[in-house]
Amino acid sequence: MGLLSANSQFVVSLYSFYGFLSQSYNLSLYTDKIRTFFETKSTIETETAIDLNVTNDEMITDVNAFSIELINVSFSYSNSNFSLKNINMKIKPGERIAIVGENGAGKTTLVKLLLRLYDVDEGKILINNKQIKDYDIKLLRGRIGVAFQKPNIQ
Repeated sequence: MGLLSANSQFVVSLYSFYGFLSQSYNLSLYTDKIRTFFETKSTIETETAIDLNVTNDEMITDVNAFSIELINVSFSYSNSNFSLKNINMKIKPGERIAIVGENGAGKTTLVKLLLRLYDVDEGKILINNKQIKDYDIKLLRGRIGVAFQKPNIQ
């Protein structure tokens, strides 16, 4: 009886160990993708670095507020049929907005354009009435907060 019980415990332990190995393999796939992402060199470079706190050589009174304006912004991914066309939007200093819509409508793409993960194909994105391309990327990304609906990887 004891031998049968020990054998059952051993089989349960083997199944647990197999599950652990399977989970480890799946996590390693994410690790490789994350490592590849962080090792990728940016193709978007800033020629001149303007601090978001400064406009026309004057400090903005509220350092947390700046305006964003999209003027006839169009963008398409090279490997997809998806595109944004002639998007116009103005966000006033200190204004908080929510971008909502159906899956595939372009909400995440719009955020990626604001963070300069991609550059627009046509049109302009202005921050404090200056081209987004003129701002230092790290400063820009440090000033924009994004809250996605599902922030975790499943």
